[in-house]
Amino acid sequence: LKKGTLKREYVRYGKKGKKLKLVFERFISIFDKHLACVRLTLKPINFNGQINVEFGLDNTLFHGEQKKDNHWNCIETGKIKNNGVYLLTETKNTKFRVLSSFIMANTEDTKWRPIKREKYAGLYTTVKLKKNISIVFERNILNITEKRHKASNGNLKKRLFNIIDKYKFSGYAELLKKQEKKWAEFWQTRDIVIDGSDESQQGIRFCMFHLNQTYRGLDPHLNIGAKGLTGEVYNGSTFWDTETYCLPYYVMTNPKAARNLILYRYKTLDQARKRAVQLNCRGACYPMITLNGEESCGVWEYGNLEVHVSAAVAYAIWHYVMVSGDKKLFYQQGIEVLIEISRYYASRAAKNKRKDEYGLYGVVGPDEYHMMVHNNCYTNYLAKWVFEYTIRTIKDMGEKIPEKLEKILKKIRFKKSEIKKWKNIALKMKIPYDKETKLFEQHDGYYDLPSVDLQKPSFNETLIYKKWPFDKIFRYDVIKQPDVLLLFFLFRNQFNLETKKANFNYYEPKTVHGSSLSPTIHSILAGEIGLHKKAYEYYKYASRLDLDDYNKNTDEGLHITSMSGSWLNIVYGFAGMKVDADILSFDPIVPEKWRFYSFLLTYRGNELKFSVYKKKFKIELLSGTGCKIRVKGKTYQVKKNDREIKI
Repeated sequence: LKKGTLKREYVRYGKKGKKLKLVFERFISIFDKHLACVRLTLKPINFNGQINVEFGLDNTLFHGEQKKDNHWNCIETGKIKNNGVYLLTETKNTKFRVLSSFIMANTEDTKWRPIKREKYAGLYTTVKLKKNISIVFERNILNITEKRHKASNGNLKKRLFNIIDKYKFSGYAELLKKQEKKWAEFWQTRDIVIDGSDESQQGIRFCMFHLNQTYRGLDPHLNIGAKGLTGEVYNGSTFWDTETYCLPYYVMTNPKAARNLILYRYKTLDQARKRAVQLNCRGACYPMITLNGEESCGVWEYGNLEVHVSAAVAYAIWHYVMVSGDKKLFYQQGIEVLIEISRYYASRAAKNKRKDEYGLYGVVGPDEYHMMVHNNCYTNYLAKWVFEYTIRTIKDMGEKIPEKLEKILKKIRFKKSEIKKWKNIALKMKIPYDKETKLFEQHDGYYDLPSVDLQKPSFNETLIYKKWPFDKIFRYDVIKQPDVLLLFFLFRNQFNLETKKANFNYYEPKTVHGSSLSPTIHSILAGEIGLHKKAYEYYKYASRLDLDDYNKNTDEGLHITSMSGSWLNIVYGFAGMKVDADILSFDPIVPEKWRFYSFLLTYRGNELKFSVYKKKFKIELLSGTGCKIRVKGKTYQVKKNDREIKI
C-alpha cells in the first residue's frame, strides 16, 4: 500500500524433484495512466536445464461475472520492433477500442519469437538455467483506450508508439522509483494516521490506496465504477454512489478530481435530456446505471423509478461549490444542469387530487426494498431542495452576472414562468413529518407495513436473501440501506439532534445492511447522537469489508463506495465535520480504543491538517491564506500559526 506494488512468490515442483522458484513483482503506474510494469525472476534451486518462457496479451477471457461471454472483437495484432507486441480490440456492443501492448525491457540480447493466435499476441524464448542463478524478465505494459468512433486506428497506434518512445524501454527499477516517489507524495499529503489500533490504521489505508488508484480525476469523460477497476461485477458502470458517497472524499482531498466528476455529468447532459423524453418528462433525468451517460440498468423497476439520482447530481454541484468555492464551474456548467434537473422534477411531480399538495408517485427510494411507492420522503425532500437551490442560484447570477445568465437561459429556452411553477411545487411538496414523534415516514403507508423483528437471536438476516423472494421483502418494513437517515448525513445542520435520535432509533433496527453503502451512514449518525461504541463497530465493518472479505464476495471486485465511506466515517463521523453552512465546523470525538488520529483536507484553497486527541483538537495551516473554522460551536481564525483547542 505504501509504494503501490505487489509481490508474489512460490516454488514450482517439477519432475524428478526439480524445484523452480518464481517471484512476480508488479505495479500499476500512479504517474502514467497508460503504464503497468511486471518483473519475473526465475531461480532454479536444484537443477540445470532450459525452459521455454512465453508472455502474451490474451483477449479470449470470459467476462468475470457472466462467465461464458467474451465481449471483445479483435481488430489487429502486430509486432513492436524486436521485443514487443500489440493487440487492438473493440467491445462488441459499444465499439470502444483498447490498444494493449507490452515491451520486454533490458532483454536486448534475447531472441524473441512472435506468437499469434485468435485474439492473442505474444512472444516466447528459450533460456538456459543454471542452479541457484536467477534470470530476470521485465515487461512494460501499455494500454490506450478510445471511445470516439471517428478516431482512426492509425492515430491510436501513433499515440501508443509516442508513449513507447517516451520510456525508451526503461527498466523496472527505474520506473519503480517514479512509482514510489508519487505514492510518497500521496501519503505525505493525504494520509490518515491512527494511534491505538493497527487494525483500524490498516483498514483506512487500504481504502485510501484503492480510492487513489481507482480515480484521480485525470479525464472529465470518465467516472467511478461501483467496483472501481477491480472486478467485472456491475460491468464498470457508474451509479448514484459517486455523487452521494464518493464525491465528499474527493472534494476534500482532490478538488480537481471532484470538479471532473461534476463535468462528467455536464458532458452527459444531452443523454440525460433524451432519457427524460423517453420517460415522457422534460428537462434531464440522470441514469441509475451508466457507462456513457445512457441508462443501462437492466431492470426497469430501478432504472425508471429511482428518480432520486438526478437530485444526487444537483447535490454534488452544491457540495463541490460549498467546499471549493469554485464559482466559475457553478455559473457556467452547474446552473444549466440544475435548471434541467428542476424541469425534470417539475414534470415528474403530480398534484394530489384530494389535497393541495404535490408529490412524486411510483418511485423507489434509496432503500430499494420498497417498489413503486408514493412520496418517498428522501426523494420528495431532495426534489424540493433542488427547486429552491436552483431558484436561489438564478437570482444570485441575475444580480452578479446578468449577461452570463441571459446567455445560458437563451441557450436552453428558459421561461421566467418556470420559476413560478417551481416555487409552487416546492411550497406544496409533501414531506411526511410528525412533529410529536419527530419521525419522517419513509413513504406513504410505510408505518402500516407488517414488521419482522430483526433483533431476535433466532432471526438470521442472511435468510432474507437466501429464503425470501423479493416480493415478500417488499411486503414488510425491512430496509436494505439508509433512506430517511441519509437526509441527516447530506444536510447535517438542517436537523436537530432530537430528530436525528428519534429517526435513528426507529429505522436502524429495521435495516439489514444489504448494501455496502449502509454501515457508513449508520456509523456517522450513531457517533453524532452519542452511540460511540455502535459507531465504531460500523466503522470497523466498513473499513475492513473487503480486506477481511466479510460478505464473501471480494473476488467479484472491491466495494469502492464503502471505501470512501470509511474515510467519511473518520472525517464526517468521528471528527464531526459539517460542510453545509457558511463555515466548516467540527464536533470531534476519539474512539475509546484510539489515542489520537489525524487527517488532511483541502478547503477553499487551504491545505489543513487536523489532529484529534482525547482532550484537544489541533489545526495546522500547511498552505493557503487561512480560513475560519468552528469547533464545538466556537469560531476560530486559522492562520499560519497552529491552533490548539481544548475539547
